[in-house]
Amino acid sequence: MNIDDYCKQINLSRDYSELYHLLIELGAPKDGRGIPCYVDYSTDRNNPNAKKLRDIAAAKFWPNGLNFSIGARGIEYGGDVGYFNRMPLESDFIKECERMNLEWVKP
Repeated sequence: MNIDDYCKQINLSRDYSELYHLLIELGAPKDGRGIPCYVDYSTDRNNPNAKKLRDIAAAKFWPNGLNFSIGARGIEYGGDVGYFNRMPLESDFIKECERMNLEWVKP
């Protein structure tokens, strides 16, 4: 097997609507696990020309089942957009995923 064959086996998706509904269906995991994903982030949010980096993260709902988080190792790359304790709108969730150029591992 070469690297191209290996990469073809990983099914990455940018279908954010499907991810949104999958997260709702799964609910908030008690053990903190989430859907594996890749996100882009900037070394300086105030500078649009700053270097962009890629990281592995997890998308999940918080234990209250109302707020979502996309992050890893104590770093939140994205999540609820200024509202708490209410289900995020699908359109807000999609905008946040687009902002991070999120790709998620589809089962």
